[in-house]
Amino acid sequence: MKLDFPSMSLLGLFLVCLVGVTHGISSCTQSDSCTCKSDTGGVIDLKPLAKNDNTPKYKDVDSPTAGQQYSYNPCYGFDEGACSGVASCENVGSNSYFDAGTPTTATFAVEKGSDLKQLAPMDIPDDNLVTITYTSSDITRQTKVILICEGTEKFSVDALLTNPDTTYQWLYIYVLRAPQACPGGGGGLSAGSILCIVFVSFLVLYLLIGFIVTTFVQKKEGKERIPNSHFWFALPIMVKDGTVFVISKIPGIGAKTQGYKYDNI
Repeated sequence: MKLDFPSMSLLGLFLVCLVGVTHGISSCTQSDSCTCKSDTGGVIDLKPLAKNDNTPKYKDVDSPTAGQQYSYNPCYGFDEGACSGVASCENVGSNSYFDAGTPTTATFAVEKGSDLKQLAPMDIPDDNLVTITYTSSDITRQTKVILICEGTEKFSVDALLTNPDTTYQWLYIYVLRAPQACPGGGGGLSAGSILCIVFVSFLVLYLLIGFIVTTFVQKKEGKERIPNSHFWFALPIMVKDGTVFVISKIPGIGAKTQGYKYDNI
């Protein structure tokens, strides 16, 4: 089937847009203790969440272990009990507080949720997730904050455990769900979002101009007024055929589609 240039351009934009939206984060380059830029182009910025008045954003949150509470503030240090200028503070009761990480030690990384679940059972996705790890001043404790892109803000203390890294004694795991945990959620658009906006704008313009030309210049009627209608009506079938063809090449899974024949190109 012969495609005109606009149709080929639209199809290419659609595929790039699809990849940009579905492709998960594989890296996030740290800018400071509060922000990082993902490989998809979006910026994760926690500053809109943080408090800058020497108090924690999330104060004395109960832990899975009774009798212990934890406070956390992104970006800026806070004081609580014996904790001074910290990002994370442990309160074990009886007026005993321990530094669980300072803002200047914040380190962004991308880790698989499935690997994080090996540390402790948690209700988090298996996909790539951005994390921030903080280290205490005495290098005995670490706090790992797992960032999850969600529309509603929620903070929880999910796990307390002996640190797998024997350099440190304890590891505390927090989960922060918030729009600001999304690439672009703290400001700016990701590359995938920009591509989708371009695609939708181009599609509307293409259909509008094409409809005018086919209707008033070429005097076509019915579905023939849709620009390059044969291609667009055949597209779902081509997508299905291509998907089946790719699956047929996967060892183990492909055996189930052996009866399917694909024309040689």
